[in-house]
Amino acid sequence: MLILASMTVLAGCGGTSSRQLPRAPVIGKVTYSNDFPGGEVIFKHSSGEITVAKFAADGEFRAQVPTGTNGVIVRSQTSSVGANARPGAQMEVFTNHVPTRYGDFTTSKLELQVEPGDNRFDITLNE
Repeated sequence: MLILASMTVLAGCGGTSSRQLPRAPVIGKVTYSNDFPGGEVIFKHSSGEITVAKFAADGEFRAQVPTGTNGVIVRSQTSSVGANARPGAQMEVFTNHVPTRYGDFTTSKLELQVEPGDNRFDITLNE
C-alpha cells in the first residue's frame, strides 16, 4: 500500500514537459528591403519554450512550433571574426542586417497563433 501511494505522488509531480506540447508545422519567408545573408526566426511559446528556425539569404524557413501563442523575433547577424580565427585573437564585432527592434520579444511586435495543421507565416521587416 505504501508503494502504491508513493507511485501516485511521483506521477503527479513535475507538471507538463515542454516536449509534450502539441506542435504544428510553420513555414514562411522573411523579406526585407535590404539584402541579408540569412539568419533565424525565433518563436517563444507562452510556456517559455523556444523554437529556432534558420533561414538562408532567400528568407525561407520551416519549423515545428508549439501550438498556441508564440512571440516572434528575427535575427540576421554576421561576425567580424572569420571561421578559421583563433579564439580570443581579436575582438569580435557583430553586424545586424535587420533593424534591431526585430531581435527583441518586447519590441518586435511579431506574434503568431499556431493552429493544428499547416501554418504559413510570412514576415515583412520594415525600417
